Amino acid sequence: MTEIPSFKTGTAFLAYMFLFENISGWIKIDEQHNSIGNGNSQATARANEDTKELFCLIWQYLPSLIIDAFIPDGKGKSALEDFNAGKIIVFANFYTPIYIKL
Repeated sequence: MTEIPSFKTGTAFLAYMFLFENISGWIKIDEQHNSIGNGNSQATARANEDTKELFCLIWQYLPSLIIDAFIPDGKGKSALEDFNAGKIIVFANFYTPIYIKL
């Protein structure tokens, strides 16, 4: 069995899986919905306060992630500061949707 690459902290969990159906508690990332952020952000996959831990987890590991993710205006001093400022994390456009766990 192949191990799924993943990162975990607190309640946030990021794993790489290719699925073809929606899964409760996971955020679908695809070509049209490819960013996360707080409720005031312009995120297209999920703009909600419940993404804070996931945002901070991805922000922390951004340089070493396998997927191509970035913050359009660049990283600030801290993940929490960027999240509260309404910055978004944008994922590469995937032709097959991926899911990230809230």
